[in-house]
Amino acid sequence: MDLTFKVVAALMISWSIQKTWIKIKSDAAVNSEEFVEGKIEGVPLAIGSGIGGILSAVLGVGAGVIYIPLLRQYTTLKTRATIGTSLGIMMVVVPVAVIAHGFALSAGQLAFLSDENILLFGPSAIITTFIGAQIGAKVGLKYLPTKVVMSIFFGLLIVVLIRYILDLISNVNLL
Repeated sequence: MDLTFKVVAALMISWSIQKTWIKIKSDAAVNSEEFVEGKIEGVPLAIGSGIGGILSAVLGVGAGVIYIPLLRQYTTLKTRATIGTSLGIMMVVVPVAVIAHGFALSAGQLAFLSDENILLFGPSAIITTFIGAQIGAKVGLKYLPTKVVMSIFFGLLIVVLIRYILDLISNVNLL
């Protein structure tokens, strides 16, 4: 089953890479900071958002990997607005996913988390994530051009895909 999840995650990341590459190339042809009036494609956006939420919860793939290319393709949002919207979506999705996973844990799993002090990780993760997001937003907005931000995102997608491919190769070798 683990192999199936990794294959699905690799395919989803490949889709994200392809969509991001196409958008980077099309943005290079026109001024990407200009707002272009266009139609928001609600049905594909809603379907993609649902799939994105499910895949990020089940596969552990960051939702930004799915939402940023999705929003860039089916809306007329600028790059930075797309990233902000993706973060806004995750502000709702992540707490719901954490609570849902918490209710799905057995008593033994909760006891293990408590015994290993892993439950203390939550508050520290929230604090450090907030601090990191503040620093990243200030640096990203002030010093980095949009093309650089999207290129960094594209590079991270490649790294994540390579990680999944290496995991798949090692799993196949173990079979």
